Amino acid sequence: MLFNPDPPDETRLYQNSAHAEGGGDARAENQGADATTPLAQARRTYIGSAHAEGGGNATVVNAPTPDPTARPEPATVLAVYASPPGSAPLRWERDARALRDALAPYPDRFRVEILPLATPEDVQRALLRSRPRYLHLFAHGVASGVLLDDGEDGRGWMLPYSLLAEMARHAPGLRCVLLSACDSAFAASVAGSGEPRLIAMRGQVSVDAAIAFAEGFYEAIAANEDTPIDAAFAQGLIRLKLRAPQDADKPLLT
Repeated sequence: MLFNPDPPDETRLYQNSAHAEGGGDARAENQGADATTPLAQARRTYIGSAHAEGGGNATVVNAPTPDPTARPEPATVLAVYASPPGSAPLRWERDARALRDALAPYPDRFRVEILPLATPEDVQRALLRSRPRYLHLFAHGVASGVLLDDGEDGRGWMLPYSLLAEMARHAPGLRCVLLSACDSAFAASVAGSGEPRLIAMRGQVSVDAAIAFAEGFYEAIAANEDTPIDAAFAQGLIRLKLRAPQDADKPLLT
């Protein structure tokens, strides 16, 4: 079928529709944009539609144009802290301040949610509620898990690495877990492949070293969230070598 090059109007569009062949209808729907464009598109669409074969309905939908100025929601870093009574003080406030400072230049892209004195249930709830991109856990660790609070002023509650890994696997959108905890490298044995990636510490690590690594890592992520985890990990190592070179072999990426 050949078309007159003149701009189409609704009458000519109708005449060339399935009604001219005795059945069906062709229509253009405008959902918030220019009303003239869908009619021209409808005419072009008709050529390849079922009407060209003698039946069916052809519908052209003009969807709303996405707002190019709209910004995505900031990525959440869930920072979990625990230092139960009877354990060595961790001065977690220093780590929280360093984390906020690393992300502060990019408030439109990142937000930090602090979860102090966290119990395992607190972590599970926060992962579901906040849907973080990054889980930052600063606590005491041993070969079997991390020591969190128990909510009852007791000696804490051990969260096994296997259960932490299960929480992480079922957390939608979680990109990376950073365990700033001694002996947390044992978690690598239960970490899965792909996302979320795991960063953990081999053996004993000082608070200063853990903070230095985290600063370099999150500053790299904050500058460009598309930065690969491997590249951000390398930046964390560089900061660690500058600040606490004796612990440069502690971080592990899986």
